[in-house]
Amino acid sequence: MRDAGGTTWPILPSCCALLICCALLAFAFLRDGSPDSRSPAARGDTPATVPAEETSVNWPKTVPAAVEYVLARLSEEQKRTLRQMKEEDLIDTHFGLGLCIRNNLGLWRGNEELLRATGEGHPDDASLVIVHAVWKKLQTQQASAPKSPRNAKLKRR
Repeated sequence: MRDAGGTTWPILPSCCALLICCALLAFAFLRDGSPDSRSPAARGDTPATVPAEETSVNWPKTVPAAVEYVLARLSEEQKRTLRQMKEEDLIDTHFGLGLCIRNNLGLWRGNEELLRATGEGHPDDASLVIVHAVWKKLQTQQASAPKSPRNAKLKRR
C-alpha cells in the first residue's frame, strides 16, 4: 500500500486489524472464560458492553475491590498466564485485560471514585494500576499456596 507521497506502508492495516482482534478476543475471555460467538441476544446479554446488572451502581470503587472483581472473572488458565508474566511485561496487557478493565469497571464512563483510588488521572494509567495489583495478588497467592503432598514426599526421600 502506498500513500500519496509514494511511501509504502504494507504492515499498518495488518497491525490495526490484529490489535482489534486481540482486544475483542480478550473481552470475550474476561467475560466468561471462553470466546462465545453467539449473538448477545442468544447469550441473554443486553446489547450494552456489560451485562445489565453491572452498572455504575455496583462498579468497584477501590483498587482492592477492582482486583477481586477481575480475579472472579478470570479463568484459572488466565490467572496462570498473568501470574507467569514478568512485572515489566504487564504493559503488554494494555489492549487486552487493560481494555476490559477500562470498559467494564467504568473508567471511561464515570467511575471517578475508582479513578481517584488508583492515584491516576487517566483511565489508561488507572487500568495498569489495577492490572499490576491483580498481578501482585496472584504472586502473593502463588507464594502462599500450600505445597502438594506429592511434592512433600519427594523432598523427604
